[in-house]
Amino acid sequence: LTIFVVNHRRSGSVVEVLEYTIGDNVVQYKETIKHDLIRTPNDIIALGPRSFYVSNDHLHISGFKRFIEENLRRPWSNVIYYSPENTFVAFDRVISANGMAANKDHSVIFLSACYGGAVHILKPHEDFTLEQQDYIKLDFFNDNPSYDPATGDFFITGHVQPLKMVHDVHTPGKSVVGPSKVIKFHKNPETLAGAPRYLIDTVLVDDGHLISTGTVAAIDRKRGVMLVGTAVSDRGLVRCPIPQGA
Repeated sequence: LTIFVVNHRRSGSVVEVLEYTIGDNVVQYKETIKHDLIRTPNDIIALGPRSFYVSNDHLHISGFKRFIEENLRRPWSNVIYYSPENTFVAFDRVISANGMAANKDHSVIFLSACYGGAVHILKPHEDFTLEQQDYIKLDFFNDNPSYDPATGDFFITGHVQPLKMVHDVHTPGKSVVGPSKVIKFHKNPETLAGAPRYLIDTVLVDDGHLISTGTVAAIDRKRGVMLVGTAVSDRGLVRCPIPQGA
């Protein structure tokens, strides 16, 4: 197995390439990928042993321009296609390109525009450019999507009160309580013209005392559980039964 890992080095962000053989107790380092277009990497979708999509969540790495980018929610981030032979911007004009998830055959990609409170639903082409099929506004700051191969549904987790979360994070000694939400996208059986391609159901809402600063949810149908990961909470993963309707 090839594993791509985002590594935010002080000298600049890179993608580390690792290899793992099932059953082994170690992961082998293979190489480090550094490219001028990979500036602020957030998430990766692997396409091959040395090719992938990577989201840049900002245009600016630091400083006043980054402050402006965040607070004015400027659409300055993008998704990069990388391979040793060719690297280019596959999709751009995103308000904080965050987490990504693809279906089984990579014919659909969900991209979270975190500060935009929206999701871009993208179609990859043979030349690895990405075309937007849908743009759906949400009522929270969505972080990372995930894909359930058993049902074909996508799940997105994020922050219901992002300003409160940021305030708590930057207040010394204050416990971070970040209300979280998990929603599900499933295909609309209605095919009439004008009907939305996806229907959205709320799967889970928490006030932050159980799931604080939730960032991603994964469904395990075999065990009947849902796992929710968090951003800055010290509680680790939350494990719960799959909510009704999920």
